[in-house]
Amino acid sequence: MLTLIPESSAAPAGSSGISGFLLTAKEDDVIQARRADREFAYGAYTGLPFVSDMEFRVRNVAFDWIGQRYSLRLEPRGIGEGGASKRFNGILMKQSGQRNRMLLNRALAERYAIVIDMLMKRELQLLYQEMISVSEDKIMVLDKRKTSENFDFNTLIEAEIELSKLKAQNLEAMKEIRVLELRAGQYLKGPFAGFDTTGLVSVDSIIVLAEKGGFTVDTNHVYMDYLELSLDLAESRYRLEKAKGRRFLSFLEFSYDVENRLDEQVRRDEGRDYDLGRAYILEAGFRLPGLTDGNLELNRRKEEFLSEKEDFEEKKRELKNVMEKDIEDIASLISQYRYLKARETEVDAKASLKKYLQLSGVDPLILLSLKASNLRNSIKLEEVKYGLILNYVKVMDATGKLSQAPLRNFLSARNEVLAQ
Repeated sequence: MLTLIPESSAAPAGSSGISGFLLTAKEDDVIQARRADREFAYGAYTGLPFVSDMEFRVRNVAFDWIGQRYSLRLEPRGIGEGGASKRFNGILMKQSGQRNRMLLNRALAERYAIVIDMLMKRELQLLYQEMISVSEDKIMVLDKRKTSENFDFNTLIEAEIELSKLKAQNLEAMKEIRVLELRAGQYLKGPFAGFDTTGLVSVDSIIVLAEKGGFTVDTNHVYMDYLELSLDLAESRYRLEKAKGRRFLSFLEFSYDVENRLDEQVRRDEGRDYDLGRAYILEAGFRLPGLTDGNLELNRRKEEFLSEKEDFEEKKRELKNVMEKDIEDIASLISQYRYLKARETEVDAKASLKKYLQLSGVDPLILLSLKASNLRNSIKLEEVKYGLILNYVKVMDATGKLSQAPLRNFLSARNEVLAQ
């Protein structure tokens, strides 16, 4: 495994660890509710091997205890129905377990998105505040010059519009941060003051991983496994219905007639011919499949299976396209990141400001423009940086590693295992 380089950053007081926050996915309300339901929803017992239904009957004639007949009626399974039923139940259980993993994967992906979005919004909000300060200084300089002969009021108006826009962006970022904080607090079930970003994965290490071919498209992950099990379930349901159609023996009934037994005993006691076996009766019913039911239910199950097969192939193709797009997005973001980093180096505002401050008579608007240009570059750089991290997590999801046991923190430079 490639060792990733951590970002250097200070942790806010009272902050929460990212690993601990991600681990709350295991206790997600949806997962807990499903876990509780699953404890009694399914069982491994699929019934008697060759019997579909069993019924005990009592018949009475003229409300006389002598006129009693006791019967045990059995409805046999079709040829191969027992095995088909067992296979169907096994796939159903397996799919249920796979759905739990899929729900865990979704819960993890949601928490990763919250962490990344919040970190980005907080960085942007700080930059917006700096931009507001620069914009206010620019308006103050322009306001002092509005009495000069060559002053262009459009410049002041544009500066005020820009300030209003920046304040709106700052307020929007603050609102979004507050919403994310509330969601994080709900998952942590306690107070939330921010994330401890110590050891956060660096963009440079993600770039190295991507360019070394560390990301490969894999359609054999949690979502595809679930879809494949859905297809298997539809097929096994069709096979089960087909086996049910082979119930040529519709029922077997074993009876004991008390009145017949007593009658034969009387004949015996009188010295006449008797047969005590007349008290025992065997009845059987035979079906003629295809002449009455028309195989409507079998045809319906077959159509469901074929439709599920078409959906599986379509979703498999769509999922593969999404995976490839995520990997391509990383390549595009890497190019943007390098361009912005190079521009940041070329337009070093701090060095430029220091250089101009050493000169006499430098227009303060030039200095403010340099600072604003650097801040705009920084804003775009932060957006690209966190876009890269988000796509990195999406690719971890696409490769099936996000919820792969043991769970790991992919936002950590060390990819440490989450505490179990």
